[in-house]
Amino acid sequence: MLQQRPLARRYAGSLCHSCQGCRYVLGKRAQLYFLCELSSTRYPVQPQLSCELYQASATAWLSLPSEGATLNPTRERLIWMGPSLRSPLSVRLGAPQPFAELFGEGEPLPPAQPAPRSALMWLPDPAREGTGQLTWTELPQKGHALAWSERVLSFRAGQELCLSGASS
Repeated sequence: MLQQRPLARRYAGSLCHSCQGCRYVLGKRAQLYFLCELSSTRYPVQPQLSCELYQASATAWLSLPSEGATLNPTRERLIWMGPSLRSPLSVRLGAPQPFAELFGEGEPLPPAQPAPRSALMWLPDPAREGTGQLTWTELPQKGHALAWSERVLSFRAGQELCLSGASS
């Protein structure tokens, strides 16, 4: 079941959250810093409400299968940081899946980096190359972040999610 909580992201109004050049750096005490790959100012003062170098990230839409739809509205906007989706797809969190079936042959895996709160993560299976699982995290953690929500959402392992509209 989807649980919604108020936005708990630091500097929620900052453009950095939805910019292609923003990377998150996790500090020793779990602080989340914004690293800008487009600017000579590597760690810009927050919140950034305007920026000449801003490049909007792709948008994806997340929904639940019709029998379990509890999102209001039925689609949730995600900031997409991963490779382009081959087509709209349905995925089960925590289930082993080939990366190429989700994103296509030759699509690069996003670099491992800290993810913000409420993010869709890819966890590679070290025993089976090209295979891994999608998970949803509510806490900042290091991994291959594919997308994040502007709101804090909760999903459990085994839950099915539908993704659409992500292109880079």
